[in-house]
Amino acid sequence: MPLLMLKDLPRYECILEAVRLHPDLDPSACEAYLNLLRAGDEAYRRSEVFLNEHNMSPGRFTVMMLLYDKIGGKPVPQTPADLAEKAGVIRPSRKSCPGTSSRWRRRWPRSPSTSARRLCGC
Repeated sequence: MPLLMLKDLPRYECILEAVRLHPDLDPSACEAYLNLLRAGDEAYRRSEVFLNEHNMSPGRFTVMMLLYDKIGGKPVPQTPADLAEKAGVIRPSRKSCPGTSSRWRRRWPRSPSTSARRLCGC
């Protein structure tokens, strides 16, 4: 869903007319802000297209990045509560937790962890 709900950005002349109504408005700052919103929308749209091409939601992508150890190059076992906290969501909304779907189980088989009773490594 786009953050900027405008089809096209207003012309600079329209922004200058708004300055007449609101003299404290800086037209160049307003134009820069609108362009920044538009660029953010375009980046978000392209990331959605990319993730959809790979059958992945933004939430699942976040979980995948949290589970992967970037330095060691291997998965890091974490509890669903840890993943939810790091992703900035509440625990019940973590439906894409590894092990909850057959697709996740096929990609990342789980084995019991010796360090914690409930923690399973991926």
